[in-house]
Amino acid sequence: MAHELAEQLFKTLPVASLSGEAMGKISVNKITRSLEQLYQEAERKMKGKKIGIIRRSVLANSLKWELKEKGYSPEFTDIATEGLVMAMIKKPA
Repeated sequence: MAHELAEQLFKTLPVASLSGEAMGKISVNKITRSLEQLYQEAERKMKGKKIGIIRRSVLANSLKWELKEKGYSPEFTDIATEGLVMAMIKKPA
């Protein structure tokens, strides 16, 4: 699942758009929207499945490594991973 999530983020928010001169051209709203879509997709895939704390931890760690392998900065991977963890632990409405 982490690989699929990383691929989805890579399509909507390529690494090149977050580095160098391109960083100034991309809006914070686009970055936020892309990350929120990632978290919603993760929630959708987990819906109805009983995923314990260990599997959630493995998923978050796997996503972090997938993003690093794709070339995202350590700061961005930390933010994206932290957001995923928060999305996974929030109580359903």
